[in-house]
Amino acid sequence: MTEAEALHKFGFLLGAFEYGAPPHGGIAFGFDRLCSILGGSESIRDFIAFPKNNSGRDVMLDAPGTIDQHQLDELHIQLNKE
Repeated sequence: MTEAEALHKFGFLLGAFEYGAPPHGGIAFGFDRLCSILGGSESIRDFIAFPKNNSGRDVMLDAPGTIDQHQLDELHIQLNKE
């Protein structure tokens, strides 16, 4: 993956890591769940910082997204289109 592709696909994440990795190393202790319990909410979605929308898309990552043929070839994946 070229630097331009990486910036296009993961620019927001690479920008965030310029300030260092999160102190929890990616293993968070469920602060959003704790807040939802203490806040009396029946849904954790009210407390998640970056929730997916109702269609299951992550708007920060624009996921799920398309995969180019080079990535599929690299992983030896063949798609059968109907």
